[in-house]
Amino acid sequence: NARHLVNFFIVTTMVLPPSTILDEVAATYVNIIFYAISYQLQLPVEPFLVRSLIHTHSIDTKNNIRNDFDDESQRTNQTYGRLTSLFSLIQTVGSPIVGTLLDRIGPRKTSILVYGASALGYWMLSHATSPGMLYWSKVPMLLQHAFLVGQA
Repeated sequence: NARHLVNFFIVTTMVLPPSTILDEVAATYVNIIFYAISYQLQLPVEPFLVRSLIHTHSIDTKNNIRNDFDDESQRTNQTYGRLTSLFSLIQTVGSPIVGTLLDRIGPRKTSILVYGASALGYWMLSHATSPGMLYWSKVPMLLQHAFLVGQA
């Protein structure tokens, strides 16, 4: 459950002050492992989600919107390609923002923002009911740079 992961991240990065450097490093690695697992778990689901939302959306709006693409798989591939491109663009823009946050507010607070933004993006993805909502679910990923934070 995403809520439990977010609570775990908050507890390990903010509430429990590390007593030694080793504890701090271990907490960082545990957080990054959960972060990476969460990202890898959503990857195989995303194409299916795009396909099902494209199919549902095309049925709902079949008579109202003229579709330029007759082939549903072509629309699915094109939407997934655009979604992936948007994610890459957002990641490119977000990297210097997270770097600036690291310098200004420190690694702990930036970790909270990074993990919170990731959880929000995954929550939005899980509640998407239209292709447009899939695009909006990528916006919080602007701050999805836990590996960068972990190196700091």
